Amino acid sequence: VKARENEIVKPLTEARKAVGAEMGRYQTKKEAERRAEEEKLRIQQQKEADERALGEAVRLEEVARLEKAARMEEAAKLEESGKSEEAARVEEVAKLEEAARLEAAEAVLENIPVVQPIVESVAPKVEGTSVRTTWKYDIVNQWIIPREFLCVDEKAIGAMVRAKKEQASIRGVRVYSVTNVS
Repeated sequence: VKARENEIVKPLTEARKAVGAEMGRYQTKKEAERRAEEEKLRIQQQKEADERALGEAVRLEEVARLEKAARMEEAAKLEESGKSEEAARVEEVAKLEEAARLEAAEAVLENIPVVQPIVESVAPKVEGTSVRTTWKYDIVNQWIIPREFLCVDEKAIGAMVRAKKEQASIRGVRVYSVTNVS
């Protein structure tokens, strides 16, 4: 009886494993497509933020140039009227203000905020199945692994990879995921 049951159940079990493996490959493919789209959007948003920041920096530089020109003109008028000390102070103030505005323009370029885009996965959920993603790693180059992971502590690396998932980054280690469908 048990042999007959195994004869009937075995093909079904194998088919379920094959379908599960194919579903895992499909979900992995869809996840890769989602990440590629997310990266494309991130690059586009970064470009737009860079352009906005560059425009703002150019505007700040123009304001600094115009204000310096106005101050220098004021200093020239003071110089003509014989107030050379006051003219020197106005010139110094103009130079300091220009430097501060240029520094502000550089700060704008350095501090470009970009919101990380999130793209939802399009892989359908199949009733009666569950998906579990397991994060793993391969040692790519043991000579550049950070000191805290030396004497390659695979348990520590594995714990960090499972905790940080795709954000995990260890020099000399390749982080990847394996999707299992049950």
